[in-house]
Amino acid sequence: MFLEAIDYFLNYCKEHKKKYKNIYAVPRGGYIVGLYLSHKLNIPMINDKFLECPEKGKTLICEDICDEGNELSKDYYIGCDKFVLIAKNKGNYKVKPITQTIVADYYWVVFDWER
Repeated sequence: MFLEAIDYFLNYCKEHKKKYKNIYAVPRGGYIVGLYLSHKLNIPMINDKFLECPEKGKTLICEDICDEGNELSKDYYIGCDKFVLIAKNKGNYKVKPITQTIVADYYWVVFDWER
């Protein structure tokens, strides 16, 4: 499922002619996703310095799950694309992330890297 979501995003990038300069992975869940995409897209990951000087439209924000979008709606992420592996089906997101997999609200998602 992880690799399917990554392939979905890579195809999305091709179809929409998206080119990113770097990736910011939301700590901690976004690290695995961000690192994997960093290798696939051959672009660097950036650290918390992003919060001081974001590059709107050129930085991809990565996260493992979006429950309501509270984390991804922070002011310093505005203007950046956001990719998540899984989104909950609440439908009241403060932001709309790029994702392939949407699950019902009552599902509890456990990722392998959390064990």
